[in-house]
Amino acid sequence: MFEVGERIVNLERAYLIREGIRRRDDCLPDRFVKDPLPNGASKGAVVEIEPMLDEYYAERGWDERGIPEETTLRRLGLSHAARDISDLRRQSS
Repeated sequence: MFEVGERIVNLERAYLIREGIRRRDDCLPDRFVKDPLPNGASKGAVVEIEPMLDEYYAERGWDERGIPEETTLRRLGLSHAARDISDLRRQSS
């Protein structure tokens, strides 16, 4: 079941990458990144999204731009998706 979910997430991401979605589009609502938390153990904190994206992309097997690595897609049996975004993967960010 986990592999099925991983395939879904990666296929969806490959589609979005092909259609022009990039790292700059991976964001959270302003209230998480601009408004400090009003109380609790993390009072005054805001979410730092850039380090979170780095870690998330690495865990997913994506490059620093959020593009799934070819090895990740092939491992999941998504070679067709790897071909669809191969030119984008070679481009600089």
